[in-house]
Amino acid sequence: MTTSKTWLATLPIGFADGFLRQWSGGKQSVWISGVECPVVGRVSQNMITVDVTAVDPIPSVGTKVEIAGGNFKVEDVIKACNNNCSEVTIMSGVMHSNYAQYRQTLWPKKLSQ
Repeated sequence: MTTSKTWLATLPIGFADGFLRQWSGGKQSVWISGVECPVVGRVSQNMITVDVTAVDPIPSVGTKVEIAGGNFKVEDVIKACNNNCSEVTIMSGVMHSNYAQYRQTLWPKKLSQ
């Protein structure tokens, strides 16, 4: 439940793609249109939900999402998941591989076979 009007977006990435479950509940964010958007709720196997209220205009299907890259510092990622450097390094390889394959955009998205 929110205390004010809130816009949420569901993204087709989850812990199966390397987005750690420890990042649930606002411990990690993604970037949309240059705006940091925190994860809300739990990271599931194949999707996350993020708060996009601050993004103007509100994103729609096809909007690009930065899940890793220039706006992320390794130190912040390690702190957010309470893990060590080697686990984050392994996870980043999984995320890079999946990101390159699917080019994450807002849900729903038809994935080609």
